[in-house]
Amino acid sequence: MTNLVVVLAKKCHLIQTDIQPTLTDLQEGQLPGDHIPGVVPEIYKVRTRNADSAKGKSGGYRIIYQKTPENTIRT
Repeated sequence: MTNLVVVLAKKCHLIQTDIQPTLTDLQEGQLPGDHIPGVVPEIYKVRTRNADSAKGKSGGYRIIYQKTPENTIRT
C-alpha cells in the first residue's frame, strides 16, 4: 500500500478492498476510467465506491493516474 492509502485506511477501513479491482485492472494493462482530454501525457480518472459510505460512487474515491510512454502507471 502507498503511504496515502495507509493514511486513508485509518478513516476508511475498507479502502484496500474498494480500490483493489481498479489496481488489478491497471496491473493487467487495462486503462479503466475516463480519459481527461487535452492533457499530455495521458491522464485517466476512475471513480470507485467507498464501502464505508452509503452514498455510492458519488461518495467514493477518485483515482487519478497517468499512463507514461514506458507503459508504466503512476497513481
